[in-house]
Amino acid sequence: MESCQLSFLSKLQARIKYSRLYRTHNIERLYIRYGRNNHEMMTAAWLEVVNDRLSVFVSVRNIRKSEIYDDNLAARYKAEIEKQFYEIINDCELERKETPLHQRLKDDIIPVYDSESLRHQVEALRFCCSMKVSALYADTGTGKSKIAIDLVISRYEAGQIKKVLIFLPVATKKNFQKQIDKWCHYPQIEWRMIGHESMGSSEKTVFEALNYVDSETQIIVDESHLIKTPTAKRSQRIKLVCEKTSYKLVMTGTPVTDNVHNLYMQYAVLSPLIIGVRSWKKFEEKYLVMGGRLRDEIVGYKNINYLMGLLEPYTYQIAKEDCLNLPAKQYLTHICELTEKQWDYYIEEKDRLLRIIISDNFTAADIFQTFTRMQQICSGYLISNGRRIPLISNKLSLFDKIPTDEKTVIFCKYLFEVNLLTEHFKRENCAVFTGRNPKERDRELNDFVSGTKQYFIATMHSGGTGLNGLQENCRQIVFFSNSFSYFHRKQSVGRIDRQGQQNEMYIHDFLTNANIDDKIMRNLKRKGNLSDEIKKQMNDKTKLKKYIESLYNNEKYCYICKKNTCIMKTEILTGTEKRLYEVVGPLVMNPKVLRQNNGAAFKTSENHLYFVALDDNDDCIGFISIQKKGKTGFINNYYIQDRDKELMASLIKTAEKYSKKEKLEMLIIIAQSQDYEVVRKLKFTIEKPFVRNTRFVKNI
Repeated sequence: MESCQLSFLSKLQARIKYSRLYRTHNIERLYIRYGRNNHEMMTAAWLEVVNDRLSVFVSVRNIRKSEIYDDNLAARYKAEIEKQFYEIINDCELERKETPLHQRLKDDIIPVYDSESLRHQVEALRFCCSMKVSALYADTGTGKSKIAIDLVISRYEAGQIKKVLIFLPVATKKNFQKQIDKWCHYPQIEWRMIGHESMGSSEKTVFEALNYVDSETQIIVDESHLIKTPTAKRSQRIKLVCEKTSYKLVMTGTPVTDNVHNLYMQYAVLSPLIIGVRSWKKFEEKYLVMGGRLRDEIVGYKNINYLMGLLEPYTYQIAKEDCLNLPAKQYLTHICELTEKQWDYYIEEKDRLLRIIISDNFTAADIFQTFTRMQQICSGYLISNGRRIPLISNKLSLFDKIPTDEKTVIFCKYLFEVNLLTEHFKRENCAVFTGRNPKERDRELNDFVSGTKQYFIATMHSGGTGLNGLQENCRQIVFFSNSFSYFHRKQSVGRIDRQGQQNEMYIHDFLTNANIDDKIMRNLKRKGNLSDEIKKQMNDKTKLKKYIESLYNNEKYCYICKKNTCIMKTEILTGTEKRLYEVVGPLVMNPKVLRQNNGAAFKTSENHLYFVALDDNDDCIGFISIQKKGKTGFINNYYIQDRDKELMASLIKTAEKYSKKEKLEMLIIIAQSQDYEVVRKLKFTIEKPFVRNTRFVKNI
C-alpha cells in the first residue's frame, strides 16, 4: 500500500469524528460510525481506495443469522454517506490525484513461484507484482496461465485477496481449471470462472459477478482480445464488474487483431485513466482518423507514439522466439485447380460484385460477403437461395502430397469442410472439435491426444484458441481453408507450436488456383486482416474495380518442381504495373540472364502481359510475356531459371490457356535453340528459322 494513500486516509480521519483507521501491510480502511447497531443488526461502514477511487462501502448483517445481509439497507446507507461526505471525499480525491497515475497504481508484493517456473515466467510475474493492474501479452504456448496463477498466489500470500474471478471463453474453462489444479495448492483461495459469452447473454450471470467481486478479489480477463469492442454488452458488463476491485490482469496472445483501436477496451477494463480518455468517443477523436463512404470507418491513426507511452508502464510482452527454444517450422503450400463448374460459379460471383460496384450502391459488407462466397466455392460448396449445393473439389487430392502416417491437426473455416473431411477419412479416425459438439469435445480431444484417432478436425473459431496438449504427439497442421484474419491463423498454429513440442513442425496450406486464395495468403503474410484491405480499396472506386477484376485475371496455376517436389506459383502481371518491376526487375539487368536472352534487352509495354513463376519465398524463377497484336499473341521475352523444361512448359501452357480465354487465334513464340524440344512437344510448328533462334507458331 502506497504511503500517499495512507496519508490521505489519515488526513481524512482527522476530519471525521469517531472514525478509526484499520491498517495491514496491504489494506487500509477508514471505518466510520453509521447506521443501525443493536442486538439484531450490525452495520459496518468504511472508506477505502479501490480501483484508484476513494469509495464508500457499507455492510448490514443480521447478528442472529450471520449469513443474512440486508443489501437494500446497505445501499441506502451508502447513498446517504456519499451525499453527506461529498465535499470531504472530493477534496481528498483532488489532493490524492495530484500524484501521477502510474505511482498510484504501483504495487510491491513478493512474487511467489516454484522451481518449474521458467525464467521468462518469473520475470513476467515480477512485473505483474509491481502493479495493481497489468496487461500480459504473451505468445501462445509461453505459459501465461501459470504466470496468472502465480500472481494470484502472490497476492494471497501478501494478504491482498481472498478470491479470484476469471473471465474467459467458455470453451477454455476446463483447460484453465486443469492449470489451476496443477499449479495452485492453496485450497483457501476461492476461484470462479465466467464465460465471456455468458456476460453478453445472461443478466443473471452479470448480477452474480457483481455480487461476487469485492475489494479483495483478483480479476483475470483471459483472451482479452474478445472484449475489444467498446459497444458490445460483454465488454461493458465486464468493465462494470472490474470497477469493484483494484487488482486486475488482462492477458492474451494477440492483443491487436485489427489495429491499435483494439487496445482501448482492454486498458479501459484496467483503468479508464490509463489511456487518458473516459469514453470510446473521446478515444476516437484523439487517436483515430475516420473516413470511408459514410465517414464511419477507421482509415488511419494519430498520436500513436503518445498512446504507446501511456500504455507502456502497465504492459508486459513475451515473444515466443525470445524465450522458448522450439523446433523449426516448415511452411508448405499445395495448390489444386478449380473444376470448370467451380470456375463458372466463381466468375459469376465476381461479375455480380462488379455490377454492384458500378451501380454505386454497395458497402464493405457486400464485398466481404462476396469474398466469403468465393472462398466457399473454392472449398467445394455454394449457398444458393438458402440451400447448400455441394461442388466437386480437387482439394482432397492434395492430401496425397503430405505424409499419411502422421497424426494431423486439420483446421477449417466452414462446417461443410468438417463434414467433407470426416467422410473422407472415416468418422472413427477423426476427432471433431466444433461449435456443434461442445459436450463431446473433451472426449474427442482425449481420443486424439491418446492416439485413438489420427486426425483432429476443428474449425478455427472453436479449436484455434485455448487448446493445450496437441503438441505432445503431433507436429503437422493442415489449413484446409484459411481465415481472413492473421490473428486466427497465429492462434491456430500455436496449438502445436508451444512449450512441450519436441519435433520439427510442418504447416501445410491447401489452396486453389483462384486468386481469392492468393489474396488471403498475401494478407496473412503481411499479418493483416482482409476486411481492412477491402475498406482501403473502397476509397477509390477505380482501384476497387481493378482489385475485384484481379480476383480472376491474376489466377494461380500449379507447377510441380521435379527437383524438390515443392509447389511453384504463377502470377499474371500487366507490362507496366509496379508489382512486375518488383519481381522481374532484379533479373532483367542480370548479366547471366541477359546472356541467356542472347544479349537482347527485355521488352515491356502496356500491350505486354507477363506470366511470372514464383517459388515459396516469392522469388522469381522464370517468366514469359505475351504481346497482343490483333488476334495474335507474340511470346518474344522469356527467362527460365536453369533452363528448367518443366517450368517453361508450364508457363507456355498457362499463356496458352489465357490466350484461349482472350479469344486469340494464334500464338507465336521466338524460341532459343536450347528450348526447341519443349516448344515442339507443345505442338508448335516452325514458321521461320533465324541464326540464334526460331519462330514457332500454333493455332489455338
